[in-house]
Amino acid sequence: MNQFRLHVDEFNRRKLTFPEDIQGAFAGITTLLSRSFYGGFLFGLPLLFFDIALCWQPFSCGIRRQPSTDLSAAKASLPSWSWMGWETKGISWAFYPGRPKTISIVQWHSQNFDSSELEIIDGPQIVQALISEAQENEYVVPKGWKRFEYGPLQPPDRNVFQSLEINNHKYFFKHESEPGSIYDCPLPTREAPSIASMDAPLPPLPRNSLLYCRTRKATFHMTKMSRIKKKNGIIVTELYYQLQDQQSHWAGIIQSTAECWHYHHDETGQHLIPSDEVAGDLVIVCESYSVEGVYETFVEWEFEERPKGPTGSKYEYYNVLWVEWDDGIAYRKGCGRVMKSVCDALEPEWIDLTLG
Repeated sequence: MNQFRLHVDEFNRRKLTFPEDIQGAFAGITTLLSRSFYGGFLFGLPLLFFDIALCWQPFSCGIRRQPSTDLSAAKASLPSWSWMGWETKGISWAFYPGRPKTISIVQWHSQNFDSSELEIIDGPQIVQALISEAQENEYVVPKGWKRFEYGPLQPPDRNVFQSLEINNHKYFFKHESEPGSIYDCPLPTREAPSIASMDAPLPPLPRNSLLYCRTRKATFHMTKMSRIKKKNGIIVTELYYQLQDQQSHWAGIIQSTAECWHYHHDETGQHLIPSDEVAGDLVIVCESYSVEGVYETFVEWEFEERPKGPTGSKYEYYNVLWVEWDDGIAYRKGCGRVMKSVCDALEPEWIDLTLG
């Protein structure tokens, strides 16, 4: 997946004469990968990890791609939920081996604007079932994979969930092609494509640019925070939104897709500056957990207001999308994390979500 991300980063820097052609222009890469990558892709997102793949983050301020026709961006196959719908200088994924663990709790479907028919996206559920199966003692390990047993409680490593109490799994797996990475289960793959199949015509491009699911929605107070810090000798202003519930309890962090990084050279030091406050609708994508204080890439570690557990304890949260609404359809504005305990206490509203 790291190689795929590099392809995305390089490709997404291009200026297309007809932005709505991005899916066709990128089809050669996704089609080639789909012939060996189980499940394939939908608008550049891997179906096997679809829920957490929806939580991609930009490395630069995103600009919505606008079609050259009179169609809306979503109808022109430029959905807001995919990186294909945005111009950015790069994206980050949240599903690399060793990253926080994800629990699929939402059943996603894809849908075309011109049809009421729903097509199920079952990749995350397949992975969940494989994880459960792989934890059985009698599980037969596929060729190329090795199974390892978690040891007794140990200080958590930044790349491995060593603690059985935190991870809830007895075994983890490694593949001979990437011995430095760990997995919760052997991932399904397809046979390598033959030369003849590689010369075959490309399949029709997916047209289902709408997503549908039944999930929960909550509204939070959002305060824009500017974090000024030095990276590799360059001063960077990072923009985030800090979340609070109605009782002003700290709830989480959101990164806007359209505003995130500013580089400049006239500031020094590192500090957080609060500014604008807004109310934001957040919809739950999936559930995750990590190890408290271990993943330094979590920006919320630096917020003093955040309730903190002991280092090495379990940090549970929901991956959420910040959305805005237009004619009953939700469109992505940002992405982030909300503490599970705070969100559950609000008893979020169940909704039928259509995401364009």
